[in-house]
Amino acid sequence: MKVASVGSALVDVFVHSSSFTVEEDNVSTLTCTAQGGKLPLDHLQIKTGGGGTNTAVGFKRLGFDATVVAELGSDDLAELVVKDLRRELVTIDQLVLEKKEQTGGAVIFVCQDGSRMVLVHRGAATQLEPRDIDTAVLGQANWAHLSSLSGQLATIEHVINCVAKHDQGMSWNPGSDDLELLAGDQLDLEVIPCQVLILNLQEWSSISSHHSRLKAVVPEIVVTDGRRGGIVYARGHQPLAYQAKSVQSSDDTGAGDAFGVGYIGAKLHGKSLLERIQWGVENAAAVVQQVGAKPGLLRRVQLERLV
Repeated sequence: MKVASVGSALVDVFVHSSSFTVEEDNVSTLTCTAQGGKLPLDHLQIKTGGGGTNTAVGFKRLGFDATVVAELGSDDLAELVVKDLRRELVTIDQLVLEKKEQTGGAVIFVCQDGSRMVLVHRGAATQLEPRDIDTAVLGQANWAHLSSLSGQLATIEHVINCVAKHDQGMSWNPGSDDLELLAGDQLDLEVIPCQVLILNLQEWSSISSHHSRLKAVVPEIVVTDGRRGGIVYARGHQPLAYQAKSVQSSDDTGAGDAFGVGYIGAKLHGKSLLERIQWGVENAAAVVQQVGAKPGLLRRVQLERLV
């Protein structure tokens, strides 16, 4: 089965220090202590990230023929992303490398308990346009997974129209900018051919006025809540709350992508609703135990053994 993952491609720089603490209220606040103007670090690591590449690698490890559709600059950071995807055997002929743009990236401050503060420069990841997407190739996929496109309305509509035209399956994990389009009624809920919608609790709360309409048109809605677990609203079922697996986190980055890949992958492999949730929980737990969004992603044989 072919799965096309449309979204961002970034390079993540992880900065670890026992001096970091993150306090969360309505916003995250990073504090640190330093002596003499310099702060010694425990680790400094560079990994590739972005919703498009994270999920493409995840789907590939679950046994699917995975293609990534994303935009990069034509620079040294892009080479890191391409090398990573080639090693994972993800199809990359739909990657766009623009000479006049800079590959996006993030600096991630990681605390001892795995909590983090992220500074993001999305760069070329925000510039994916309809003309960059070969709809003939996208239309060959059996399933399309759409992650954050930074509020690029024309691009989102282009992908949605392609999915509808070719009668494909579709899952959607929108970012905050994408949700603003939904909240502002710039996207028509009734024509979005989305079978699985994945949001975190904060994102779900931000579109509270659309909850009833979304539940009416989307068969499965997954609302994740980090280490507390989450809830699934699936047509024909009562709302099903689940608990996250209790593990020692090294870095929480990529947990949402990992859960989504596990959940959708299980669905595409014909698993039950409960098994889909369990695949998501196990995949997310494996990812947070390693640094970066990709290293801990599980393979199908591992999930079959765990669940």
